[in-house]
Order: sequence, then C-alpha cells, then structure tokens
Amino acid sequence: MDFLTGITIFLVTFIAVALFIPGMFTPFESETVDLNSIAYRTSVILVEDPGRWNNTTIGGSDWERNVTTRANLKRIGLAIDKDNPNVLHLNKIKFFNNDSFMNNSEVIYNLSLYRRIGTTNVTYGYNISIVELGDGTIIAERGEIISSTSGDVVSMKRTVLAQTGYYAYLDGENLTQEDPVANTKPWINVTGSQDEDVVFEITNFNVTNPASTKYQWIKLNNSAFTNYNLTTGTEYNVWKKTNTTDFVLSPPVTSPINRTDTLKFVINRTLFFAGNNTLEMNFGGIDFKGGDPLEYTDSLLPIYELARLTVRVWS
Repeated sequence: MDFLTGITIFLVTFIAVALFIPGMFTPFESETVDLNSIAYRTSVILVEDPGRWNNTTIGGSDWERNVTTRANLKRIGLAIDKDNPNVLHLNKIKFFNNDSFMNNSEVIYNLSLYRRIGTTNVTYGYNISIVELGDGTIIAERGEIISSTSGDVVSMKRTVLAQTGYYAYLDGENLTQEDPVANTKPWINVTGSQDEDVVFEITNFNVTNPASTKYQWIKLNNSAFTNYNLTTGTEYNVWKKTNTTDFVLSPPVTSPINRTDTLKFVINRTLFFAGNNTLEMNFGGIDFKGGDPLEYTDSLLPIYELARLTVRVWS
C-alpha cells in the first residue's frame, strides 16, 4: 500500500512538473518564434508569389497593371509569376517602392504584418529592402528606419534576380539608314513616351574603312525636338566594349570601332514623348543598309541584377 501511494505521488508530481516547466519559457520564446515565422512568411510571399487582386467578378496576378487592379489588391507579391520564384518584376518593384501608389497601411494589411489581440490589430514594425549585390544600390525600401527603440529585430534574407529595366540588342548589320548617299547614319524609332531610360547596344558593325571608323553624334526628332543634337554627359552617355575590355564610358567621338566592338547608349527618358521619336546616329568608316527605321520596342530584353531582399520585423 505504501508502495502504491508513493508511486502515485511521484507520478502526480512528475506530470505537474512536466506541464509547468514548458509554460515557464513561453513568455520568453513565443514572440521570437512568432517574429521568425512572420519574417519568413513575408519573404516567401514577396519573392515567390506574383500577388493577387480581385473584385466581385474578376481578378488576377497583374496587380501593378493600372489604378483599378491596384485598388483591389489583396496580396502583394513581386515575382514575375509562380513558375519563376525569386525573379522579381520591374513594375511590381516600382509600385511597391512608391508611397503614393501604396501607403504604409496597405503594405501592412496586404502582407499581414499584424497580429490580432482581442478585437484589436497590433502591427509589427518592419523594414523591407531590395539591394543590388554588386554595388549596393538600393532598388526598393519600405517601412521604418531601425533604431535603438525597435527592440529585438528578426531578419530574413533572400537572394533574387531583380528586373531593373530593359535594353535593346541590335545587330549592326541589320541597322538601316535613310540617306542612300551618306549611308553612315543609321536611325531607330522609339514609339511613345518612356518610363525608363532608352538603352540599346550595337555590335557586328559593317566596317568598310578601318582607318577612319568612329562614332560622332546622335540626334533626336519628335514633337518637341527637330534634328536635336543630344548632349553627352547630361542627356545621354555612350560606353564602348572590346574583346579585351568591359564597357568604358567614352567621349562624344569614339574611335576606332572594330566589327566585334559593342557600343551601349543610355538616353534620358524625359526626352521622349507620345508619338514617334526618331534617333539618328552618325558614324565614319561604317556602312548601313537602306530602309525604314528599326523599332526600339520590338527588340527589348529585360535587364536583371542579382540582389538581396531583406525582411526585418520587430514588435
């Protein structure tokens, strides 16, 4: 009888202790675990999900498309689509980064950066950034500045490919020019105003006189400019790459130019307006075939930069 009594007391005490000890650590651990899960979940939504909008009848993942879709945004996601996780869409990044299109309350609500206590939503402090790995350029940043009053901050980092713009890759042999006599002046048409700088690369030049090859100038014709000579350093820049060197910023006159060299032009987007914008370049010692101007937008390719998305959360 004494043995059974002793065993019973031991088991009751053991069970009570087993139930009590985990509870002792709950106040100290639950918030940390919760913040880690919030940071992880937020990073997954941003880099693996294209987001979602819907109204009472239709919906889709192209929430960045226009005012209507952004007004009906239900979930923020930056991925191009579900089949390409960690590849971020340029316009989604731009709208996420713009306070005038998406205020802080919308970010918190659409990323569920809050917890429910009774009937009250208590928001988390947060900071979300996308930074290029190469040169540290900040592509996007939302949220608060982390300070000494932020408390314990939990962070989650994801390596991504962030789309930062577009460029056109043009074959010099396919470039056309208008003047049948002075066939050294290729032209390119850029339709409409531009959200990004106009960027194009030209290679495979048809060199006819190697001793005198050079690039001299570029002009613009549109509703605001007539035969306007662009100013290097302010309105545009040109870089040159050879078989032995990477792109190097060049002065207005670039020479010599070999067939395998590449010239990259970056032209300020504010120079382009609705309608046709025609660019004409002038080369020496390089010939181009006759014909209508090539369309810049028909040759556009996306530019991606390796970047790091960091989600920081605190209570």
